[in-house]
Amino acid sequence: MITWAELHDIFLENEIFQKIADNPFLQFGTPNNQLLGARILPDEPTFLRYFERDEMRYRIPVALDTGRYSPPPMQGDSIMIGQIRVSLSDQSTADQLTAAKLDQVTLALKNDQHGTAGDSLLIDFGTNLVQRLVTKSEVMRWEVLLRFCSTRIGVNNYFEKINFRYPLNNAWVAGQIDGNASSVHNATTNPRTGTNNWHGTEVSEAADPLDDFYKARDILDSQGYQMQAIYTDRYVAKLLERNPHIAEWARSRIVIRPDIDSQNVVSTLSRRPNRQQTNEYFLTNDFPAINVYNQAYSIEPENVGDPTFKFFMQPPGTPKGRHYVLILGRVDNTSEIYYEEEDETITLENVMGYNYVGIVAGRASPGRVVYSETRQRHPMGIYAEAIQSTQPVILHKGAVIVIAVDELGDEGEPVNLNLPAIAHEPNGNYR
Repeated sequence: MITWAELHDIFLENEIFQKIADNPFLQFGTPNNQLLGARILPDEPTFLRYFERDEMRYRIPVALDTGRYSPPPMQGDSIMIGQIRVSLSDQSTADQLTAAKLDQVTLALKNDQHGTAGDSLLIDFGTNLVQRLVTKSEVMRWEVLLRFCSTRIGVNNYFEKINFRYPLNNAWVAGQIDGNASSVHNATTNPRTGTNNWHGTEVSEAADPLDDFYKARDILDSQGYQMQAIYTDRYVAKLLERNPHIAEWARSRIVIRPDIDSQNVVSTLSRRPNRQQTNEYFLTNDFPAINVYNQAYSIEPENVGDPTFKFFMQPPGTPKGRHYVLILGRVDNTSEIYYEEEDETITLENVMGYNYVGIVAGRASPGRVVYSETRQRHPMGIYAEAIQSTQPVILHKGAVIVIAVDELGDEGEPVNLNLPAIAHEPNGNYR
């Protein structure tokens, strides 16, 4: 029987922990905890820490008419509309298998002749460590997608906020017919409905969500994009299901069903719309179905009784009671993710940008890194740390639209009434 220390040495010799870190499919999460942000801004290796990337608008041009003996004209598939300065930052985590856990490994090695149970315990240890980095990248993706910024908070009171420039007309608060990210709009003066939100039990009380989506589609159309996808959380999805405009549409449908005498009777639906009917409402009006992304990640509460988790679609800095709708236009940009160990490739479409993964200090190539060692002094243990150098960036800003949706306060007004959809400091650090 081998010892836990010898098993760890075998893992080091075969680079098991590092192979876990090198698995590009980990960025997509697990079947029970899928990370959708990685499909919008997938990992992309880079050898640079500070660099510029062109903000592109991909278009496939129409071939030109030419003379019979004229040379074909050169035509590109993209148009550069600006540049984005990218600076990577480091994220890291550490953990150890303590003596109590090592007793489980030792017991597994005793009871399992082939050592597979002990292997599984160490593999889970390494996978959980790398998943912390993957989760951090997902948090950063949604902060960039929904708030157009990246907040860096570290030890020794380190704080830095990177603001990314974006089209002002591409972000607003739900129910505003003339508001954008930089304006403040009072709900009681909205000439359309008298409200600033999608809440309400009567048609006269609530804004029709389609007004905001029509506005989003018009903006995308004006920039040459077709609306491709809609993402939101469960709160907004439920709010849409309860919206009186959608409910009225759902109840207006006529159905034919048999009565107790087996005679066909014409009647109308009166139940509350469900998610399928809400999506039918959107599809009927030529909008994409809504993707509900309600995955959460664990956090350390600051005070007793505070939440121990946060939702990815409420990234750091999100005002309390605020939710978001992310709308993406169609871009002709794909990304292929190849996993050499499995000889498998995943092709992603409609890629808005990338989560650039750089080189950790002291390494020669980009990627996440795991270091581990055994500690023989009491208490014994296996110590490991994982490090990455990353930054997500949107390269197709014009194809991204954000709608902020606020919960209602005790008096029925939006809790963030005077707060714009995206609040950037006037003197912030811009990219």
